[in-house]
Amino acid sequence: MLTFCEQWLAADGYDRLDPLSSIEYLIGCQRRFSSLLGTGIPDAFYSRSDLRLLLDSARDAATDRLLALCSDLEGTPGSTERKVLHAAAALKITPANAAQLVRDYDKAAVEFVDGTTSPLHVAAGAVGAEHAERVRVFLDAFPTTKQHTDDRGLTV
Repeated sequence: MLTFCEQWLAADGYDRLDPLSSIEYLIGCQRRFSSLLGTGIPDAFYSRSDLRLLLDSARDAATDRLLALCSDLEGTPGSTERKVLHAAAALKITPANAAQLVRDYDKAAVEFVDGTTSPLHVAAGAVGAEHAERVRVFLDAFPTTKQHTDDRGLTV
């Protein structure tokens, strides 16, 4: 029997997405549910408790899938929640979704002490149009890293 969240996601076509797209989709859902909860305006279809349930389910599913996919790609079993931001940077998720993960796992951003594998370094190795925005998200998340940047905002 499918849970409420699984039924909602299946109806939305989530099960047909590739692994990275499904993670992006789940984090996007999480942002939408948070936005609906934050407005204070009652939703026509879902109660506040339904939205909280969907939000928590989407967060948990995204975290599990993110860590599993990163473990598969890096060949390192047993990733923990402490490495969620590192996994997000390594998989090059969108800046908006990276910002959502930083909000969800703010302690991971503060407690991450290994500068050689910080998400900032992984994000800085990325290329493409979203490169600067992704790096900016992680720069803002890691305040101690900001102290060691050059005039271009890159770590030194």
